[in-house]
Amino acid sequence: MLAGVLIIIGLCMLELILASHVTKDHQRSLMNVYDFFDIQQ
Repeated sequence: MLAGVLIIIGLCMLELILASHVTKDHQRSLMNVYDFFDIQQ
């Protein structure tokens, strides 16, 4: 259970980093993470 949560957090951080590098827009990368959480719920 804990491992699964850590994996999800790790993937979110990775996606955040990749998005910030690709778009150079931190606001947009944060929105992508929020959208990801909305999809998961």
